[in-house]
Amino acid sequence: MGALDRYRPVVALDVDGVLRVPPPPFPEFEAESVTITMTRDEYPDVFHSQPPWDSTGKWRQEHFFSAAGARWVRSLVERGVDVQWCTTWQEHANRYFAGPLGLPQLPVVPDTGAGLSETSAQWKARNIAAATAGRPVLWVDDRPGPLRHHRGRLDRTLTYVHRVTDPHTGITAQDVAVMSEWLELVSSREGQGELRRRQHGQMNQRRRQRIQERWGTVEGHARWVSARAALTQAFPSDSDTARYLAALARAQVLDIEELQHAYRQNPHPDDPSWSTVLRLVGTLHRYRGGRLRAATGNAFCRSTGLTQEEKQFAVEGGVPPLLPDSPEQNDHLKRTLDPPGNAGGVAWASTGELASKWGVSASTVRARRARGEIIADATAQGLMFPVWQFDHTGRPLPGLHQVLLTIAAPGRPTKDVTTIMTTPWEELDGTTPVDWLQQGRDLTWLLDLLWEADNLTRP
Repeated sequence: MGALDRYRPVVALDVDGVLRVPPPPFPEFEAESVTITMTRDEYPDVFHSQPPWDSTGKWRQEHFFSAAGARWVRSLVERGVDVQWCTTWQEHANRYFAGPLGLPQLPVVPDTGAGLSETSAQWKARNIAAATAGRPVLWVDDRPGPLRHHRGRLDRTLTYVHRVTDPHTGITAQDVAVMSEWLELVSSREGQGELRRRQHGQMNQRRRQRIQERWGTVEGHARWVSARAALTQAFPSDSDTARYLAALARAQVLDIEELQHAYRQNPHPDDPSWSTVLRLVGTLHRYRGGRLRAATGNAFCRSTGLTQEEKQFAVEGGVPPLLPDSPEQNDHLKRTLDPPGNAGGVAWASTGELASKWGVSASTVRARRARGEIIADATAQGLMFPVWQFDHTGRPLPGLHQVLLTIAAPGRPTKDVTTIMTTPWEELDGTTPVDWLQQGRDLTWLLDLLWEADNLTRP
């Protein structure tokens, strides 16, 4: 390929629906017609059905062509433009259509063989790309395929796929005007520069539209990019987990139970804490424009480690904070408990006792604990469950799972959670969170109070 070929475009031309059309749909449609006789021995056998041959193996039929399209192609050939057939008719396009259209024998885009599952559009796109490397290409078709995908990086800017929208009319005067402008621009260095500027402008416009649809503003997108980078950096040894958590954050509504399950799926010593993950993914989700919710629809996001601007952004979005990792940060949470047993007034139940009371297997009890529905301490005697979690029938308190999703981060001691749940709160009319749940009172108010407790301990 010579240097000048970079400014010498190829026009890859289809036949059916582009030049050849059905009988004119209305009298004023300008069409050229000619009667053509085809023979069975000289007829395409790929992507074509057989016409009604007569007893001698011939088919004689009047064919119609877009007059605007025929004139345009003739003018291209007269100006020396490289026009090539790119049609399932292949070399038969010259045999049957070139003469009637007033055209010379045109080159045919070489056939590299059809794949077993390829459509005609895919077959054409692959053949065009193979034959036109380094040259501008205008492909005219009524059902084009992914040509840009097959072309090299530097050739994609010089690729224009023009789809003829109505195969009943073929090429129209409007099509000719658009295609002629592109051919003029692509034939010079200055014109190609203009095409690149236009394409970059279109790409930037589409990008701005996507940003506006997903993040509202460019600033919101920038915050999202920063939060996404922070999530990646938090998992230096497990990029797959970071990508999966980021994918969850792209959902319109983030299910915290699903997030917690994903976090615990493949634990690694270098993984960040659950509170850190919740903060990072929650921040990312807010910048994505979605909403956060727990398993039953309660929104929350931890504000620890956020900048003041990010905290304000989260608050304005209706995202309250969580409790601190350490109960010593809150005046309500300074009381500690004795180890499992009945010391300190706290009773405990074993896995077997719960399984017997519920009428289930021990593995079912352990599974509920693994899902975060109840909490337990691992002891030499096995798992021990504080009984404040259960009502008088031995079943978990209503709303307990949502509360535990809020305060029982992985690694947090059971005694700390027990302290929170069994300490009277002035904001709960002097009752404990356990009493509040047992009485069936407002769960949302309780969750909001737990979230706000973290904020009260921070400047």
